[in-house]
Amino acid sequence: MEDLSEAGFTLAKAGHQLDYQHCLTALRAYARLHAASAKVLEDHPHYKVVYDPSKSADERQMHLLKEMCDKVFGAVANALKRCPGHEEYAEKFTRISDKVVEGTNKFWTSKDVLLPVILHVNCWKNNFMFKYVDGAVGDFSKVRSPAADVQCFLNADASEQLHRQHFDSLVVEYHDALRRTLRALGMHQQANAYPLQQLKADMDRAAVLGLFNCALRGLHPGHGEPLRPSRPGLQEIRRVQCGASNHLQQS
Repeated sequence: MEDLSEAGFTLAKAGHQLDYQHCLTALRAYARLHAASAKVLEDHPHYKVVYDPSKSADERQMHLLKEMCDKVFGAVANALKRCPGHEEYAEKFTRISDKVVEGTNKFWTSKDVLLPVILHVNCWKNNFMFKYVDGAVGDFSKVRSPAADVQCFLNADASEQLHRQHFDSLVVEYHDALRRTLRALGMHQQANAYPLQQLKADMDRAAVLGLFNCALRGLHPGHGEPLRPSRPGLQEIRRVQCGASNHLQQS
């Protein structure tokens, strides 16, 4: 495996969520890699079988996911109880595990995938390196809709401010780069068949993945700096709420 640090790439600053420019760079890198992997899957369709995540979505794996969700969302709920003004969300987080497990299983086992790509999934900022003229991503493993990576990345790594002010524009930037790269690779039909509305619909289905990733990473702001017991990361908790708003309203 190539050591990107020798080429001048470094991790983003610890202790902070990614700002707009970092998120934009990462999403454009994702778009290029997703488009390139779509071409690989077109040329080598057997990879869709090799990297089919539905094969591992059995009862045992769902049971393990349920146990993990109970622990992660329970920890978020406990943190919310200690944040004045945020207590109302605590109960909702304690009741959301079953919905996340069901939605996750449905996403990974669905055969309705208009644009299959090879996914990263493990979308947290220490899996990104930046050269401040470009960005690099590693560790791709599953085949499904690119919406999974977009949701997981933005929910795990974008700041609360970006969620509130720039979420939609970042999705548009990703989509433009994805279709531009698909066309450059000669995949005009696939590019035309995947409009922004389809990406957003896929993102709705992948929202449970973003919610889990958001809650999991939100427990450790800066990814390695745990919450202080005396003040449970209010900014991180608000970011979790931001990413979870639709699910919490419906639960």
